[in-house]
Amino acid sequence: MPRFAALFSLYQSQEDEARRAIGNAERRRADLTIERERTAAARVAAASSVSAALHEQYLAWWQSVELRLIALDQDLAKAEHALGEARVALIAAHRRTTTIAKLRELDQAADNARAERRRQRANDEFASRQRHAV
Repeated sequence: MPRFAALFSLYQSQEDEARRAIGNAERRRADLTIERERTAAARVAAASSVSAALHEQYLAWWQSVELRLIALDQDLAKAEHALGEARVALIAAHRRTTTIAKLRELDQAADNARAERRRQRANDEFASRQRHAV
């Protein structure tokens, strides 16, 4: 097994996990955005259809919707923050993976050079023995 293989595998899995975290954060943000838009639209739609007799009930409902919109805005801000952190984590994971990949390439090149030098030495020794044998 080549050197750095286990570390490279670990970093690749961390990079994949960071990508999944970004997907989850984007999905959460999209869900919250849709829920906020639907809640705001329902509030506007209800305002136009409420009668004077139901005005107090509508006001209580409207206040609860307003609180829900505030909570959704806070959740959306948290989701945006989580998405930003997930992107930073992906960048860091990708950087580690790229670094280890480059180290693996350099290590393989060094191994290849050492093997070539061994073959060259063996050829030189063989030629020297052949020359002395003749």
